[in-house]
Amino acid sequence: MKKIGSLLFLIPQILFGQVNLISAGSSGWKYRDTGTDPYDFPSSTILEENIWMYPSYNDITPEWKTGKMPFVYEDQISPGCDPLYTCVSWGSNPDDRYVTSYYRKNMVIPDINPVYDYIKLRVKRDDGMVVYLNGQEVFRNNVGKYYLNYNSLANISSPDNWNTWHEIFIDGHILISGNNTLAVELHQSSIGSRDLYLDLELTAYKAGPLSEKEIVAANAEWKYLDNGSNQDTLWRKVGFNDATWSTGNAELGYGDGDETSVLSFGGNPSNKYITTYFRKSFTSIENFDFLKFRVKRDDGVIIYMDSTEIFRDLFISGDKITYNRTTLNANDDGEEWKVILVNGSLMPPGSHSIAAEVHQQSNTSSDLSFNLELIGINNSPVYVDRGPYLMKGSTTGIQIRWQTNIAGNSQVKIGLDPLNLTTSFNNASVTKDHLIDISGLQPNTKYFYSVGSSTQILENSSDNYFITTSTTGENTKVNILTMGDMGSGDKNQRKVMEAFQTFIQDKYIHVFMPLGDIAYHEPNDVRTDGGTMSNFQNNFFQMYQQDRIMKQSPIYPVVGNHEFYNYKNDSIDFTNFNRPYFEVFNMPTSGEEGGILSGTERYYSFNKANIHFIVLDAYGWDSYPTGSPLDTNYHYYNLPFTSPPHASTPPYHAYIWENNNIQKQWLINDLAANNQKWTIIGIHAPIYSGGHHNSDAEWNLKLIRQGLLPIFEEYDVDLVLSGHSHVYERSKLIKGSYGDSTTYSALDYPAGSVVNQSSGKFDSGSSCPYIKNKLNSNKGIVYAVIGTGYEDDLAAEMSNWPHPAMPYHNRDSIGAMLIEIEGNQLNAKWITDDGLIRDKFTIMKDIGLTKDTLIQENSPLNLTASWTLGNYVWSVGGDERTLSPTPPAGQYTTYTVSDSYGCITDTFHVRVVPNCASNSTLSINYDLNPPLDFKFEAGNTIQADKVIKSGTNIKFDAGHSVTINPGFATEPGATFKAYIDGCGNQ
Repeated sequence: MKKIGSLLFLIPQILFGQVNLISAGSSGWKYRDTGTDPYDFPSSTILEENIWMYPSYNDITPEWKTGKMPFVYEDQISPGCDPLYTCVSWGSNPDDRYVTSYYRKNMVIPDINPVYDYIKLRVKRDDGMVVYLNGQEVFRNNVGKYYLNYNSLANISSPDNWNTWHEIFIDGHILISGNNTLAVELHQSSIGSRDLYLDLELTAYKAGPLSEKEIVAANAEWKYLDNGSNQDTLWRKVGFNDATWSTGNAELGYGDGDETSVLSFGGNPSNKYITTYFRKSFTSIENFDFLKFRVKRDDGVIIYMDSTEIFRDLFISGDKITYNRTTLNANDDGEEWKVILVNGSLMPPGSHSIAAEVHQQSNTSSDLSFNLELIGINNSPVYVDRGPYLMKGSTTGIQIRWQTNIAGNSQVKIGLDPLNLTTSFNNASVTKDHLIDISGLQPNTKYFYSVGSSTQILENSSDNYFITTSTTGENTKVNILTMGDMGSGDKNQRKVMEAFQTFIQDKYIHVFMPLGDIAYHEPNDVRTDGGTMSNFQNNFFQMYQQDRIMKQSPIYPVVGNHEFYNYKNDSIDFTNFNRPYFEVFNMPTSGEEGGILSGTERYYSFNKANIHFIVLDAYGWDSYPTGSPLDTNYHYYNLPFTSPPHASTPPYHAYIWENNNIQKQWLINDLAANNQKWTIIGIHAPIYSGGHHNSDAEWNLKLIRQGLLPIFEEYDVDLVLSGHSHVYERSKLIKGSYGDSTTYSALDYPAGSVVNQSSGKFDSGSSCPYIKNKLNSNKGIVYAVIGTGYEDDLAAEMSNWPHPAMPYHNRDSIGAMLIEIEGNQLNAKWITDDGLIRDKFTIMKDIGLTKDTLIQENSPLNLTASWTLGNYVWSVGGDERTLSPTPPAGQYTTYTVSDSYGCITDTFHVRVVPNCASNSTLSINYDLNPPLDFKFEAGNTIQADKVIKSGTNIKFDAGHSVTINPGFATEPGATFKAYIDGCGNQ
């Protein structure tokens, strides 16, 4: 074999970015759990479209169900089927369960130019598995080497009990532009196995400049031991003393005739040594992103880096390895290089060792081969380490932001097809913090996008898209995600988002509104209580940036008290707006998305379809306007407050509730100019709370309640969303309660505070929705505290729990709220980390109407219920929102539609005018001698201007009107009748 010396070389070959193709816990999987063979086609039609692991296979059949990872058995995680998992069927006999289940997921990769060189696959499995990518096997674990069928058992029960991530790297050239399919077959180790588990993630690394450094050269010198002894495990260690071992250059082996160093197999060709050992020690002075091992082996091999196993080939996975353990046969006779990629973190700078053991498939094997090369790989240094995330989404544009670890220029490509991104937006400025304003788009349209530079795409996939906002005032659907106090960076924060995304499935979120305290401090922080750039990076962006919601949904944040923490002196400075919060987010401050210009990112407003959103800053101080007197006229319920904490010495500042506060005046002006159907306010400070932040005890909450609620009510705000208290609390539709909890009255307004006594849950006749009609002067508001973005001592003792104004409350669960608004209906659901809806409410506007309708005979008639979401029961049958009846001509017909609980009823009075005369308008000459009987009919108007003489009977049947002109009169004894309902009256 050709010998190659040691060298250092650079190859322009790989890695400048990574793309998450499949996330752990991902949805959209097709799975087959029927216990039958998926190869259910005649042998004469063996085509790719018939084979279940290929992209062209049709999995839209009853045998293939849809679910999300992880996959488990029922009762395995908790009693029943835990909503965070998908439960796979095991059949009807618990002692004779299905052996194999099958899984498929399609991925659209818009652009494979340049190619992906490497793919990282991470799996958790129980028990054995085979993984295919585009029909090609790329990994098998705990199953036999050769043919498997649907009854083939795994070799062993999974020793890690599905708790360990197994990571491998795959050649990325297997991917193609367009549709790609990852397929998995999961095998049980016994027919009585009581558990099953499958979860995985797939990440691709894109091609670009790369440096490769050869660390251990092919054909290098190795220490080896070929005496057939049992070395147990100590020989794998870094400091093992191998001074007595032999030394030789690779290729090492015997039997092929191309060996540089010929090894011993013992004295008996019929009873050769089974195992031969190899070691090499070396020092590395660099860090590497990846380590690439290239190995030739015959027959089987296990490779260790610093005593950690990193690869085995031709062994049954999980087998216990002894010195006399035989292996499977190397069909390539060890002539092919096997490539293994591992994470570079396994080899930090310092002293290291590689150990390898080669086993024969039998004691009569004719040959043995071993050679190894180790290459350190460093990526091209550019990658996305924050985002991409979206801001300021309007009807015709959006803002896309991302951060790279190395500065460069910026480019976003967009298009209507993920495979054809046709329009580029560029910024030539060299920066790490990239921001591109996209403009010139169409309203309510879906656009795909990629981010990168003028020379390379760093991230794009079919998950990277956004939908522009509908034209202001339109009744199109808007979905909102909101929660507060989430920025902990822990597993509970992840559980909330994962459960939410599982619940919504493929719904698009138009507004992502974090309700403040977005980034708390990290465990190793010194002198900080959150709000640092590191906190935002690790506790917000890193937690969510791989989720499709951050990639797709514009963020409209609310500033909380932790955003104002001054981490340099452990204090809060409410006059310092030069904070990381204002660096990482861009808010619509100029009225560019509707609303009044605010000029500050602390508070702002925007429109989505027929909704007006207002975001307030409950904590920041505004300087008093020049010449403005100090506002000390504080009164909250029966308690004067004349010396606010901030007003002791000049320069004075104003809180949001003060009469001369700039933000308060902006709020009033903005509400006065608002003509949207819905108004939602986000403010971190809770209006009513019995949670961690007691709205009775904390003076600023009292003053906010006194100073802002009358404004909210005057301008008919519908919903106020808050955080701060790490609990869930929600009111009924209430009004006029500005004092402490002791003054709250559960009586009906105006004697009390409750506009509507219902729960608003809209799930029975006794829990009807909250209804707000234009003619109703009781402009009530629902208040919700959703400080449940992560778990924080939920069951702590609270002195004012529950607050009487918040009858729907929970301090035991964490979760997020989904708000769906379409037309005149708002539905809100609080979804907890177990996937359950633990509270919900509905508000409707201008419903329960009575309408009179007049149509011509044979004209189409469409009657539409006044509410947009829910169910419908028509008096004449029908369960759709719109009914198209054919009422009888010449009559009045009444139709009603109600919801299934009887909460709402619309009434339609329909009059059909018969088309009974060719002339739609008649002028009648009836000035004739009696006795006479006349009947005149017209589809529209009959005009009368003659005298009706005694003894004459005249009848008019008009569709729309009878016009009495000058000259019309009746003599005594004459009869005149007129009908404004068309023809056919007797």
